[in-house]
Order: sequence, then C-alpha cells, then structure tokens
Amino acid sequence: MIRRDLWITRGNGNLQFVLIAMVILALCFVGVKMGKPYYAYRSLERTMKQWAKITLYRGGHNYSDLIEKIKWTIDRHQIPLEIEDVEIEYDPEEKMLSVYAEYDVYVAFPGYEHHYFFQPYAEVYADED
Repeated sequence: MIRRDLWITRGNGNLQFVLIAMVILALCFVGVKMGKPYYAYRSLERTMKQWAKITLYRGGHNYSDLIEKIKWTIDRHQIPLEIEDVEIEYDPEEKMLSVYAEYDVYVAFPGYEHHYFFQPYAEVYADED
C-alpha cells in the first residue's frame, strides 16, 4: 500500500514539472521580448559615446564615421529611428561634442502593449580620457 502511494505522488510530480517548465519558458519569453529594446538602447548609447570620442579626437568636424556607426547600430538592432533624427552638436569653445536622439518602441503581447520612450545621449569633452 505504501508503494502505491509513492507511485501516485511521482505521477503528480511529472505534471508539476511540466507546469513549472511552461511557466519558466513563458517568463523567459517575456523577459527576452521586453529586454531587447533596453539592449538596443544601451548599444546605441554606447556606440554614440565611443564614436563621439573618436570624432572629437579627430577634430570634431567630420561626422561621417560617427553617422555611419550610429546608422549601422540602428539597422542591426532594428531601432525605429531615422539617422536624420539624430542630433550632433559640436561646441568649439568647450571642445565638447554631444549626440542626442529620441524614439519610441512598442512591445505587443496578446491583450497588452507596452510603450518605451528612449533618449540615448552622449556628451564628450576633449580633455576626458
């Protein structure tokens, strides 16, 4: 009689395992879907800062490499942003280069839509390392 009770418990454990696995998979799916916009934002902001430093080091007047790298990052991560909407300003008095953009991302789930508003910004001075 004791052995039969153990066998029944093991059967319920299989169902419990399947349910927990499904919940974990659903949470992973939601996490990846909600995390992609943040990763893209951080990647764009990092690219803006790194290439703003390089552009400033080269004199701060030729933005072609900076624009090319930002465009590549936008295309790679499928960010809903046009390169024309990226603002690049150089202040020769302070030897400062700033790069700014803003965009919206909507992540849709059945019955729910989440809105993100991102403002990647990089400000680099000539005397920074």
